[in-house]
Order: sequence, then structure tokens, then C-alpha cells
Amino acid sequence: MNLTKIILLPTVIVFVLLGVGCNKLTKVPQKKQATSSPKVIEKTATTTLTIYESYDCEKTKAKTIDVPKTKAVALAVLEALKMTKEKSMASYLNKPILIKDGIAYLDWKKSNEYANISTSCGSAEFNSQINKSLTQFPTITKVIHSIEGDYQAFYDFMQVGVCPDEVKKYCSKNTQQNDNTKLNKVSKITYFVSEENTNKFCNGSDMDSSGYKNTINILKTTSTLRDTSIMGELVKATIEISTTGMCNTIMKELSYSIKDNTVTIPEISGWAGKNIVMCSCKPLIEVNLLGISGIDKIVWK
Repeated sequence: MNLTKIILLPTVIVFVLLGVGCNKLTKVPQKKQATSSPKVIEKTATTTLTIYESYDCEKTKAKTIDVPKTKAVALAVLEALKMTKEKSMASYLNKPILIKDGIAYLDWKKSNEYANISTSCGSAEFNSQINKSLTQFPTITKVIHSIEGDYQAFYDFMQVGVCPDEVKKYCSKNTQQNDNTKLNKVSKITYFVSEENTNKFCNGSDMDSSGYKNTINILKTTSTLRDTSIMGELVKATIEISTTGMCNTIMKELSYSIKDNTVTIPEISGWAGKNIVMCSCKPLIEVNLLGISGIDKIVWK
């Protein structure tokens, strides 16, 4: 037997016991863990509004939307109504909406994206949805428009010409209204359309582009804010106004070159359905651009 282990064992036991005793005498108080209060998520108070969306020119259909209670209702309405597929009407406002004596004054930014609202149907759609959506509120009985402070520019652009009585003193064509009149110069522009359904000629099975081209013979007139005295601007305006749907979306994104009476259109990237769209888009572009004095040829890359 190993005597060293026998002798050391009691000593170890004594130190262990003493250690236990020390722990009891030197008790360290434990820190209490702070308890966190449960998070309270407050629901934003909302109010339900009705907007009126246009279709088939002046017809409208009601749609309800929920908006924060703190938001001005007139602005909320214009944020819900669409000027284009991607952008709301509110995004085109040049100044905050002014409501005074029952009239809502809407001042719009100058933009080349208003192409279709100056047509007879486009104008009806624009006015009907705004008027019906805003005049539902008791504080608004009428809507008056301007473009960057220029009333005459708006009503000329919409082919109305005469301004509302309330602003006629600022709107007369004989009144010089500062530099805005030059800034917002409105130009008349003519273009051709077809009254035929494109699917009749371009549907995947039938791709009769030439047949559709022969139907593009309805002459229309509208207004544009582009400076049509510049050939490049006239070409862009003609394309923007004469096209619709995917054709319009694609063509507006392209950059054209004009040289020696020739408009060169860059290559258009492929996507599903491209051939069907371009079957009717190409003849529409060609008929309208070749109708511009000084354009003799269209080149598609």
C-alpha cells in the first residue's frame, strides 16, 4: 500500500470542507436580470376612399382604397389614379394641390409623357376620372388645371383653348404671362391610325403586316408639348402619339438617328411575342414617319 496517498487524503478532505465553509461565509449577491416589456405594435389608422378609374373614354368604374387617416384625401386620390401604367398622377404634380373656394387647382409638370391625354378619348378619360374622384368630396366642386403655372398651355394642349372663367384673366391669349408661355409652347400634330383590330392580321398564325398597313388610313390631330420645329422632337412626338400598348412602350425607349432624310431605328431585343407586336408596330411607325415632310426612308437595324 502507498502510505503517501493515505496521509494526503485527510488533508485534501479538510481543505475541501474549509472551502465549502468559506463559500457559505462569502456569499455574493446575484444580479437580477432586467425584464423587458413586451413590444406593442400599433396599427396605423386608415380611412377608406373611393376613386373612379376611366375606361372606354369617359366611362368610369369605382374602386375603394385604404389610406392613412393623416393623408390629405385629394393627394391620396391622385396617388391611386394612374397617368401611365407605371406612374401615378400625383408623381406629375408640379406643386401641392391648392383647394380654394371649392376649386381644386392642379398644376402639372411639363412632360412628354402626356401624349395620349390630348386625344379626344384620352382627354375624356383624363378629365372624367379626376373630376369624379375629386368632386365627391364636399370641399371640391370643380377642378382647374395648369402646366407649370400656365393655364393657357394646359387648355391649348387639351384642344379646348378657352380657360375656365375663374382663371380667364390669367389665361387670355392676349395676356403675356411671363416666360411660361414660351416654355409650354403647344404644337399641333397629325397622325394616322387603323380602326381594325391588330389580332385580325397579326396573331401568330396570320402575320399579314402588309394587310394591316393598308388599314392605317384614319387621320387624327392632337397636341404635344414637344418642340416639333426640331425634326428629332417631331419624330419622337409622332411615335409617342401614334402607337399604343407594347409598341408604344418599346419605341419610347429607343434612340433614333436622323440623317439624310432617313430615320434609323436601332435593333430591338427579342422577347416572347415580339414578332406579333412588331407585325403591326412596324407598319404603324412607317406610315406615320413617312408622312413627315423631310423623311423619305425608315431603316430598321
